Amino acid sequence: MTSKTFQEFNCDLKELRESLETYLIGREFKVQNFYNQGIYLTQAKKENTLFKDCILIKIEGVPQKFQVTIGKGTCIRDIRQLRTLSELKLTDNLLLGEFRFEPDLWTFIETQIELKRNTAELQKRTIPSLPYQIMKEITREIEVIYCQHCGTKNNARLAKCQHCNASLH
Repeated sequence: MTSKTFQEFNCDLKELRESLETYLIGREFKVQNFYNQGIYLTQAKKENTLFKDCILIKIEGVPQKFQVTIGKGTCIRDIRQLRTLSELKLTDNLLLGEFRFEPDLWTFIETQIELKRNTAELQKRTIPSLPYQIMKEITREIEVIYCQHCGTKNNARLAKCQHCNASLH
């Protein structure tokens, strides 16, 4: 089991777990996630290999101070008795298809934590678009103009609106 503690990052832990899940799926792992009272657990397993163990990742704490733990076990119940990934033999690494799995995973996690610094409790906001009015539109090479008074579509060759008889030009 390998653990690292991160302080003063104010990182959104849910987003960190989601990016970790995307990373593992990209490396052809089958991923399951569990959440319980501030603890995010991720279990990753390669289905098409003879490697029997799961990679278990625990993110625990609050956005200001949290700990990431990586290890291996047979199932999620082993989270308290994780074995370190450095115990992986060369044959296990070959079965996983990953030669530098743990260092690469730590590099990814640390990069994501740095990128997600100060993202906790930020609300995702959309900027409202300004209202606009279309004055001219060309449909099937027929020029169309909208009436400024009632908004009806009219052929641009007409002088008056077909709906309200207001001048179009």
